[in-house]
Amino acid sequence: MLGIQVREQRFSLYHLEEGEIYIKDFIGLVQCVNPLTEQIEKLPGIIHVGSRSIIFEPDDSSKSILKFHFRNFIDKPKILFIEKKEIIKIMVNKIIEVPYGKTPRPFQTYDITSDCFLEFIYSKVDVTFEIIFELLEKFNNKQTVFEFDSIEYIGNIYTFKFDYTRIKSINEKFFLKQELFVKKIVPLIEIPGLLMLTESRLYYQPLFTLNNKRSYSLKYSNIEKLFKRRVKLREVN
Repeated sequence: MLGIQVREQRFSLYHLEEGEIYIKDFIGLVQCVNPLTEQIEKLPGIIHVGSRSIIFEPDDSSKSILKFHFRNFIDKPKILFIEKKEIIKIMVNKIIEVPYGKTPRPFQTYDITSDCFLEFIYSKVDVTFEIIFELLEKFNNKQTVFEFDSIEYIGNIYTFKFDYTRIKSINEKFFLKQELFVKKIVPLIEIPGLLMLTESRLYYQPLFTLNNKRSYSLKYSNIEKLFKRRVKLREVN
């Protein structure tokens, strides 16, 4: 009997910086210098784009996850036409290795100047390039963290809708006419999602299901107290 090999997901939202927002992922190939062997490799995998970095997760679990932070870009991204394919070229002066294993280890930074080529399988290069270029421009323009890592920016890229099939009972009445964009704040990361309120429950649906459940619900009867807290030194509701 033939079995289906399930790909192990190694990427985590904890690979982003504190406060950095996860934007989108793409299936593709990345060609760059392996910081461990200093040899040029071209590997298939998942290209994760955050609001401050690009993280490449190779399909080969023996290969390290690599991170290209926007602060280490030494030139603007370019679209090239190579071997009848459109690819994105980035140039960095540092490559960050994200160790993976049962024992947590700090990220390792390598001072390597390298041209990296990003090839996308199922996505249009011009659309992907526009997202990366805009994020890099915002980063280089020194926008404040609060403005830059904003869930409103994600809302301009996607059309998110709350999944009403997650409602516990069809008899629940809704208090909101439409879902609200919110952030779930946990140690070191902020998870953007959608909030929906009914007469009996609070529902939270993460925008991305990376390392998260599809939705959460909480009965009002289980809430003992509510507290207002400052986030990034700002009053929030």
